[in-house]
Amino acid sequence: IDAVIYMYLKSSEIYGICPYCGAISYKVHSVYIRTLRDLPVLNRKVNILFQARKFFCKNTICSKKTFAEQPGDEICRYRRRTKRCETIIGNLGVKMSAINTRLLLKSMQIPVSPSTVLRTIYRMIIPDCGVVTAVGVDDWAFRKGVTYGSILVDLKTGDVIDLLADRETDSFECWIRKHTDVNLVSRDRSTNYSSAIANTGRGIAEVADRFHLVKNMSDCVTKVIIDNYSDYRNAIRPE
Repeated sequence: IDAVIYMYLKSSEIYGICPYCGAISYKVHSVYIRTLRDLPVLNRKVNILFQARKFFCKNTICSKKTFAEQPGDEICRYRRRTKRCETIIGNLGVKMSAINTRLLLKSMQIPVSPSTVLRTIYRMIIPDCGVVTAVGVDDWAFRKGVTYGSILVDLKTGDVIDLLADRETDSFECWIRKHTDVNLVSRDRSTNYSSAIANTGRGIAEVADRFHLVKNMSDCVTKVIIDNYSDYRNAIRPE
């Protein structure tokens, strides 16, 4: 209808399972319609109209008297989109800004606001980074020139594994103490991170990251040129 595909769905089960206590109920309390957005089909919007039922919970020890049926894992509670639709929004949202994500999703017939993109990202489960032996640490700006935090990266995979609320010694020291497998840290020239590593008393190797190696080299070259600028200028000046 008007370039929108509507799908009318209802459960084929005659009973509902209480999500709070797990009891089975056959007594229906009421019926209502949930409108959900799914992934587009042939560049057309897809709306799912799900006929959901409320059941009476007959379990006397359950804290709830009624409950709404939950049709599997694809349709989550209190959500207006299917799980696979939210997965697409979240995966795009972590790779670009919320505004650009909104524009791209709009072209894919998934209209959302930037705020919805951010809320979807906040609900994403952060995967476990596993055992980390080599990390890179540097500061990053919540607000440039005002507040800074620390970003930690797994040097073997290049993945961001944690964000700290500040760039102080205590915060990074606490993180290092919790991750006993770390034996190498790539850092900038900040003494805060170096002090945090020294305070742990562990034999953690410290190396300068690539950016600061290049920065140190360029600073040395610049100093040599400045100190001998007149000699270099006279050497290349024609007779």
